[in-house]
Amino acid sequence: MQVACPTDFIQIFPIRILSKYEQLILEQLGRLSLVLFKPIKPEGQELGSVNRRWIVVVLWSALATAGMFFVARSGRAVSRPETPVHHWPDASPVPRNPGRATVLVAVHPRCPCTPATLTAVHELVRREPGRFDVVCLATHPIDAGDAWIHASNVERAREIPGAVVVMDPEGGLAAAHGLRTSGQVILYAADGKVVFEGGLTPGRGMVASGEVVARLLDPTRSSLDRADAFGCPLVGAEGRRP
Repeated sequence: MQVACPTDFIQIFPIRILSKYEQLILEQLGRLSLVLFKPIKPEGQELGSVNRRWIVVVLWSALATAGMFFVARSGRAVSRPETPVHHWPDASPVPRNPGRATVLVAVHPRCPCTPATLTAVHELVRREPGRFDVVCLATHPIDAGDAWIHASNVERAREIPGAVVVMDPEGGLAAAHGLRTSGQVILYAADGKVVFEGGLTPGRGMVASGEVVARLLDPTRSSLDRADAFGCPLVGAEGRRP
């Protein structure tokens, strides 16, 4: 299950700004509380004015609550691959060492949620080198310039020890592996069987503990496990463009 934070929405409220947006809502509520706790009926004020004040407070509170719910709900829109891939595709040109477990990481160069996933993989590889190989698929428009090729997420992926970064124009390679969301990870066992698919983070931009990541990315597991992935739709997924 992939939980997508739509690119259009992220461009308006990036994860690094989202908390400020919520703080703004709380600030407005604080200002309204000052209005609310003024003397209820000052000298010469009509009772109708007090009632109108209450109406304004209730309306603002309702709008603020609805706005915060919209932010959270938009980041949790479920997206599922139409054809789940249960084994490494035979015709895939993505590099893989036969007999070695491989972690495939989907990367949208501009997704603000994806650094948390790349950090989690990086830390696990640093602590336990040799556990598996890492391949990152960075999707981008066919006419992408340096701003995409050398975006921060791509550079972060290149910093993972031993990782291979494959640029994926229009997301064709990612689609062949059933990847549609940035930050989505697939763990292939040594025999090419999928043993984990999904995300490594508990929420957008949130880094999971090392113990959790190590448990999810255990190439010796015998059964398939899944987890929600938080990120932007990959370039090319469902016809999406940046």
